[in-house]
Amino acid sequence: MNDEIENLIDAIKNCSIENSYKMSWLRSIVEYVDQTSNPKIIPLEFIAKCMFKHYWDQTIFFRLQQGQNPKRDPIILQMVREEINRFQKVTNNTKPQFFLRVENRLNIDLMQIIRVIKNNVSWRFKKDYDLYEINADRNQIILHNPNLIKKHAKIIYEIINNRWTLILEDFNSSPRIGNKIRGTEEQKIKRKNLKTFHRYIEIENPKRVCFITGDELTQAELSFRIKKFKNN
Repeated sequence: MNDEIENLIDAIKNCSIENSYKMSWLRSIVEYVDQTSNPKIIPLEFIAKCMFKHYWDQTIFFRLQQGQNPKRDPIILQMVREEINRFQKVTNNTKPQFFLRVENRLNIDLMQIIRVIKNNVSWRFKKDYDLYEINADRNQIILHNPNLIKKHAKIIYEIINNRWTLILEDFNSSPRIGNKIRGTEEQKIKRKNLKTFHRYIEIENPKRVCFITGDELTQAELSFRIKKFKNN
């Protein structure tokens, strides 16, 4: 491994933080490079949507705190929470949904997110490591060495996720945060078996009304519905 990638990894592991913005910012860059054939120039609009996606998935499933001050969420997280509340109210459905499944039904102010990342994120990580140039007028960044990121994308992902996990462990008392970060990234959330709680479910919900659809379920339908729900 050459010095350049080692220095980038060191910057990710040791950069100063007040919230998780830098990790979301960097993961968005890696996602763009990993998905694009000519990734030297990255639009900030892509990064803004990516960051919203990260916070949407982590928030709607786990309500993870992303900053040091529990009484004041980072601005992007505030936007995500507000949109989750609006979306669930409009759809009358509180079941968590991954961003990619519902993005066409969301109201996202990308320009506001771009203003946040220009003012509070892009130049801050550039001070930690000179990975790119910022073209504020065109709302884009220009990578110095996109091939370096593409070649080492897998290990960079892991370093970012590990640092993000450590950051969130400082801000949250939630268990298994690493699994939650990985689960939302891969869009796989493991649900625990409810067999242990069957007797309590019978007391709480004797008519066996599906908590998702509101339908009354027969015994024959229960296994089918549960299996179908797990596979969705």
